Amino acid sequence: MALLFMDGFSGGDASVKWNSVNGSPSRTTTTPRFSGGVYLHQTSSYNLTKRYTASAEVYVGCAFSTTGADLTVSFLGDSNTTTHITFIYSGTSKVFKVYRGTTSGTLLATGTTILGLNAWHYAEMHVKISDTVGVAELRLDGATTNEITFSGDTKNAGTNISVDSVLFIASTTLDFTDVYICDTTGSTNNSWLGDVTVRTLTPNGNGAFSQLLGSDADSVNNYLLVNEQPVSSTQYTGSATTSQHDSYTMADLPAGTTTVRGVQLNSYMAKSDATAGSSKGMLRIASTNYYGATQTLTTTYATYTDPFDLNPNTTIAWTPTDVNGLETGMEVA
Repeated sequence: MALLFMDGFSGGDASVKWNSVNGSPSRTTTTPRFSGGVYLHQTSSYNLTKRYTASAEVYVGCAFSTTGADLTVSFLGDSNTTTHITFIYSGTSKVFKVYRGTTSGTLLATGTTILGLNAWHYAEMHVKISDTVGVAELRLDGATTNEITFSGDTKNAGTNISVDSVLFIASTTLDFTDVYICDTTGSTNNSWLGDVTVRTLTPNGNGAFSQLLGSDADSVNNYLLVNEQPVSSTQYTGSATTSQHDSYTMADLPAGTTTVRGVQLNSYMAKSDATAGSSKGMLRIASTNYYGATQTLTTTYATYTDPFDLNPNTTIAWTPTDVNGLETGMEVA
């Protein structure tokens, strides 16, 4: 699997979906990148860290708009302790630079394209860690050519020749959304994805199964209890019986969507008491159930993500029709 993570921040669950969120960026819809889009906004500095399976080579993309703040993107290894590569967009010079280590480290390259303020831009970064044949590259706004190209030493001390987390830092007022993280394994989503948007679809009807008990004390129209954006634990469905499950029909992608890079199932789940409990997210496609990883739950709600590069029913790339026809849900494991 190459697609490791994506987030459009529609769920308002960054504090539990990301490994750490410092500062208090809020879910905002005032001036989105696209109709129905969502982003993070904060008038003071904030940062987010996402950890993932360690890889020597990764691609990361994100959208941002700034009134003059800096955006810093660092790639860390050794269990999030060694900063190998840092890209920074300066709200003053309005160009990107890349460093080995932090911004106090060795300057490797400087871009030339000036990105205007108060406008959405999309930055993609490609990092490969090596003492000799490392790579640090940047592309902007969906371009198929590099704004920054560096090859050579990208390993800044530490032990492992890999990165296992990415850190985004907004210095002050900076809006941020549409993140993807990929590695280079597998046969798809293992290179530049281009300027992408992350569309969040929510339940809009009953699916094939309504076995869970809702917080309204019945199993009727359970989708109405799990369709909030942002997510909420006020209403919910659940069960203590292994193998019981719910599924829900989902809203369609916007008209005119032609390409789907991947699908990520987001499951906001917790257990109700100290008894051991686990669950797994579910996609239902063409009358067949496909499951994400089994998650050991705690009594604190968390968002568990299961990315699917390919349609598990056809084992080929997703189409908009595939996405519009699927159901999502969960099963007690």
